[in-house]
Amino acid sequence: MGESMSSSNIVTNLVCALLIAVILAPLVSASGGGAVIDVSSILLGEMETFEDSSLEVPFTIVEQSGLDAEIEVNVVISTLEGTELHNQSTNYTVLAFGSTSVNYTFSNMPYGYSNLIVTMVGDLGTEDSNNVTGFNRTIQRLRPAQLSIEGIELIPVNFNGTPTGNATLRDGDYLIISASMENLGDLQWSSNVTANINSQEVLESHLSNITFGGATTTTTQFYSSSSFSETNSDINSHYTVNISILNPPSSQSELFHTSTFEVGPPPLARIDMELVHLNTDVTAGGIAQWNLSIANTGEIDYNGTLSCIFSGGEIEHSQPLELANSTNTTISISASARPGTLTCQTNGQRVWDDSISSVSSILSMTAAAFEAAGSSTPAVLGGPWHKGDMAIFSMLVRNHGDSDGLVQLRCEINGVVSLSEPLSLAVDAAGEVSVSIQMVATGQTQVNWSLVSSNGEIDIGLEGVLNIPVLAQQSLAPQISTVEWDSVDGISFTWQIDLDSGVEREIQLRLGYDSGGSEIYPFDSLITVFPGLTTGQYVIGHVDADKVVIRINSINWTIGPGPTSATKSVPSERPEYSVEMNPLSSPRDPTFGDETSIIIKISNSGLVDGIAGQILLVDGNGNLLIQSETDILLAGEEKEITLTIDWPSGSEVTLTAKWSIDQSILTSSQSYTSGVITSSSQSYEIPFIGIISGLAIAGAVILVMRLKNSSSERTSSSSKTKNKTLKAKKPIAKSKTSVSSADRKVQVGCPECARQLRVPASYSGKVRCPDCSSRFEVNSRDESPQEEEVEEVEKQEKKEVSCPDCSQPLRVPSDYSGSVRCPACKVVFKANSQ
Repeated sequence: MGESMSSSNIVTNLVCALLIAVILAPLVSASGGGAVIDVSSILLGEMETFEDSSLEVPFTIVEQSGLDAEIEVNVVISTLEGTELHNQSTNYTVLAFGSTSVNYTFSNMPYGYSNLIVTMVGDLGTEDSNNVTGFNRTIQRLRPAQLSIEGIELIPVNFNGTPTGNATLRDGDYLIISASMENLGDLQWSSNVTANINSQEVLESHLSNITFGGATTTTTQFYSSSSFSETNSDINSHYTVNISILNPPSSQSELFHTSTFEVGPPPLARIDMELVHLNTDVTAGGIAQWNLSIANTGEIDYNGTLSCIFSGGEIEHSQPLELANSTNTTISISASARPGTLTCQTNGQRVWDDSISSVSSILSMTAAAFEAAGSSTPAVLGGPWHKGDMAIFSMLVRNHGDSDGLVQLRCEINGVVSLSEPLSLAVDAAGEVSVSIQMVATGQTQVNWSLVSSNGEIDIGLEGVLNIPVLAQQSLAPQISTVEWDSVDGISFTWQIDLDSGVEREIQLRLGYDSGGSEIYPFDSLITVFPGLTTGQYVIGHVDADKVVIRINSINWTIGPGPTSATKSVPSERPEYSVEMNPLSSPRDPTFGDETSIIIKISNSGLVDGIAGQILLVDGNGNLLIQSETDILLAGEEKEITLTIDWPSGSEVTLTAKWSIDQSILTSSQSYTSGVITSSSQSYEIPFIGIISGLAIAGAVILVMRLKNSSSERTSSSSKTKNKTLKAKKPIAKSKTSVSSADRKVQVGCPECARQLRVPASYSGKVRCPDCSSRFEVNSRDESPQEEEVEEVEKQEKKEVSCPDCSQPLRVPSDYSGSVRCPACKVVFKANSQ
């Protein structure tokens, strides 16, 4: 039963719940959702601007309560004055927690400002900082750029751009062109603006790139780069300023504005002068006096010069003149009295045309009067003229007046006045006046000339202008083309001077050399050179010089630009001499009194030819043995000189060759060993009375053999060739004779080179080997006389070795390996070491 009750209650409860839901359902539906506009989705700003004719209004509606929302959106656009332009309403259903994006587009929006109001009605949500149920904006459609040139203002300024204060442009003023331009649109625009200043043609053109802001007026100024000259009203002249905007907005064509103006005279001073002669009774040659009154009644101060000139062009008075506006001054003028007119005038500053700026006073009296006696213009002498030359102006004049007088020729160049010496002429006498003037500028030089006199009248017309053509200065170009050195003349060089076209010139020519920084000029003379090339050669001689020098100076004229000297280095190449004595004499081992030949080699290893010299041969005591002249040695040449002398005494003979060449003495010394006279030679040379004929024949055979050996060692190359032939034959000479103990020969060997020598058996003493020059002792081998057969030992083969110290050649037996002593330097060495 309990279970039955429980089930019944559940059903009852469900039914009740359904009834309640049905009853409450209409009530919930009636309350609806909550729609709002997401503030972040509103893209229009508070003061939104746009350019196109259409306007878009986008935003997003969101539902925030969880129920669908039914709403109506109304968008209204009106003018600021309240006139409605657009009105649009739209219904939307926004799903629960959903969003709906909307975008309203309005066409034909007017330019300028409008009000935009967006409202919603229906199921609206709650507004907060991120959500609204409506909004409004002030919007502006921007007007496109619309340019216009409003006007031009011309502002007179000085050179520095400071306004002059003149109401109109005056002569000498510069100009500022101030152009006012307006942009009637709301959008900015950039354009090039030009300002052209025209007269008969375009004088100046200025260009500027200008950015015009929206709804603004822009003023641009252009500065003239030159001053303006006064316009001439007689010919209706004027200036025009054209202002142009070159690239205006597309809706407009090119914009320009033109303004015309005239330039008046500058502010001027007004000068009024009066000249009063004080001593009207003055005579010729006296002092005439005047008072000159000057007043300035113009607009500005006067700052110029005052000059007073008597007839003939002579300036009697000249001074700066400064006179403030509305002031005056008086100046005293005096001049040597003579017939003529004194004229005073102001210069240097423009004055009003109605000014009295020039006044004059005429003097009349008895005096000299001068006229031209020949040509009515001066003759100009000394041409053609170059810059720096003197031009001579000369004129013949005659006195045709009533008394004696002085006359001068006056010449003026660029304000510099030159006067001739005063010429005194009696009545009807004539003479010459002349003045020399240096021409200081090239081109046409204008010379203002006139005749002047301190006590006489000058005829009308004796003044004028001469144009003198003046060429550029003549230049000299000194050069040294070649410098040479030879043994005969020493230093010599070829010089040249190149003179520009024109006239011949006198110069100081100096030729010399530089030695250790000091210049020496052996040649210093005045010469005349002609246009073109002048050349010459100068021999300095044997001096110590680093360079040769040419230097020139002008005489009474001015040298043009360019060097006036030249240098060139002296060649450093010289002959290089040497002398050398041959260590071998001919014969090789001469004895006292022998006729002996000494060979001396001289050479020039330099790059230039040498000169002739003299060679002397002296002994160890300085005694002159022989002298000989030597020929010129060319560059790289060597020669051998053979000197023949009688051999001096002494076992060791020292000879010295002295070569005197080119102010120097070169020497070479050599020691020689004299030969030894053996007993066999003595027995042969000293006759013995009663020597048997057989003994004489044996001695003669031995002497012939010794002479052949000595001759083979000292002969020339041709003799050596012959000796080689003899060696090849290997002759064997045999003889038999009966000799005494005094003439008997024995064979001994040289301890140095093993050369076999034959000496008398009875000889005791030193013997010298002919091959190695070694000296050694031999002892007598005297025995009882006997007959024996003497057989000549076959001559041994020889080899040639050289001394390791002095390279002296020696001949030794080919199979010898012992020690050898050099006969030249005395060095002992092993023969087998070669």
